[in-house]
Amino acid sequence: MYAGLDFGTSNSALGIWEDNQPKLLTLDNGSRFISSTVYIGKSQQFMQLRPQDQTLAHAMSGDGEKIFGNDAITKFLESPEDGFFVKSPKSFLGARLKPQQLLTYEKIVRLMMSNIKRLGEAQTAQPIESIVIGKPVKFHGTQGEQGNQQAVQVLTSAATDAGFKRIEFQFEPIAAALDYERSLNENLTALIVDIGGGTTDCSMIKVGPAYRELTDRNESILGYSGDRIGGLDLDIKLAFRQLAPLFGKDELLKTGLPTPANIFWNAVCINNVDAQTTFYSAVNGREIHKLLRDARPDSVLDRLLHIYESMLSYHISQSAEAAKIALSSTEVTSVDMAYLEAGLRTDINREQLQTAISNELNKFISLMKEVEQQAQVAPDVIYVTGGTARSPIVDAYIRAAYPDARIIFGDLFGSVASGLTTWAHRIFS
Repeated sequence: MYAGLDFGTSNSALGIWEDNQPKLLTLDNGSRFISSTVYIGKSQQFMQLRPQDQTLAHAMSGDGEKIFGNDAITKFLESPEDGFFVKSPKSFLGARLKPQQLLTYEKIVRLMMSNIKRLGEAQTAQPIESIVIGKPVKFHGTQGEQGNQQAVQVLTSAATDAGFKRIEFQFEPIAAALDYERSLNENLTALIVDIGGGTTDCSMIKVGPAYRELTDRNESILGYSGDRIGGLDLDIKLAFRQLAPLFGKDELLKTGLPTPANIFWNAVCINNVDAQTTFYSAVNGREIHKLLRDARPDSVLDRLLHIYESMLSYHISQSAEAAKIALSSTEVTSVDMAYLEAGLRTDINREQLQTAISNELNKFISLMKEVEQQAQVAPDVIYVTGGTARSPIVDAYIRAAYPDARIIFGDLFGSVASGLTTWAHRIFS
């Protein structure tokens, strides 16, 4: 049996071909999507290791519990000290990693893929052996094409170890185009904009009945672009600008100097291995204690120390993400920060979110313009997908940049998975 797998930065989805159309399977308590998270418990055997050996890699090889999706988030928020929590491993696959780090992330991806495969096969009652996996135009990282190749190699190895026998890849914006194409009865030139959790990808592609049955779409692709920005980057920017002041950002020390911004950036930048390693290092711990000694009486830097000691960066990101999502449907939202201090809350409004993410909004538009310049043709339609695109701020930015365009918002979370399933049907059936 064949399927399409959108192994996403924020969420993942698995589709099969049924009744001549893609069908997304349920993966997490009745949902078609599962959060790209895993909680790896610390076993008794693990706790007997020397402190320097109590690493994520050792925990994964032990018999501690492995929990996925929203249940993993709940478990981590309840008992952060009892296990390791990994969110959005896809964000790291193109990064410059040490061999052991790369192997650890490969094992994490295999765990998550194995879980998705198991959940899918429980519904299909037959093994899923052939898979089309989505890939962004550019994986998150600083290694360029080398990082892209590294990421595909990790995904291939993980998928093989998870039990898939035939593995193919398709660009995520092309997959979104294939999903849109199924509904067309005319040929169009479409600008596909996929704003996901970790990357934003655009493609200009000819779609419609004349192209629907092709197994090679290279000639119909007029241009594509992508960058390593997505919903997770918006969360980080919002956390840095609106939440970090609650634990000392911009605070003045006794010397009259402000607290160093890089400490707070490293604290919230959960998609950067180097930033997180630096923040949780012993050297940085000493720096935070030094800041506390230099702090004024009304300082809130003790909250920064609490983040450091309790490893709360993911909590901060979770709060920012929840605020961002809430602001999709309301003008102002209240953020509960009680994990830093009892009763601590702050309000964030939509204008503050827009200010925090203005650079990313401009980048979304520049990627669209880049594809248009490559293709040397204006699109007949702009098809927008990806979970980040549900924000009214993103919607308004795109409409302002293309005031006369025909803009269609697809299944924001399911278009890519449905398109990958469509491609799997085309090449495997």
